[in-house]
Amino acid sequence: MSDGASEPWVLHVPEESARIRGQLSELTAKGGLVHHLAARDLMTEQGVFRTFAQTLRFPGYFGWNWDALVDCLGDLCGEVTGGGAGIVGVVHDADRLLWTGHFPLLVSVLCQAPTARTRPWTSAATPWTGPPSPNTSSWNSGISTA
Repeated sequence: MSDGASEPWVLHVPEESARIRGQLSELTAKGGLVHHLAARDLMTEQGVFRTFAQTLRFPGYFGWNWDALVDCLGDLCGEVTGGGAGIVGVVHDADRLLWTGHFPLLVSVLCQAPTARTRPWTSAATPWTGPPSPNTSSWNSGISTA
């Protein structure tokens, strides 16, 4: 987070990581936003949509699907990161999500959302094909999960 990178990323880290806690504190001190989510609330696709919509206060027109999630996260990231501070989402016990059928798509959405506003229109929710880590997760300018 402190390297000034503007590209979205998803990172799997141990929850007790002092470095991550320090970076989150640094981000909030600069005016950035940190949102905490529980993996138990993200175990189904509808749980993902509900939790993100409630936690991030999505507008009433949120469409309750992956493309709508990309759109609302993209809008949010554009508003927040426009000032340079950033936004991070911490998913506690994220390792529980590794074996859900929607995990690859969720990771893809978290990485795509911040740049979705600048791409020509396409269906933004395409699955991520990278290997899952056995630890935990994190997202930047999109989200962070620890």
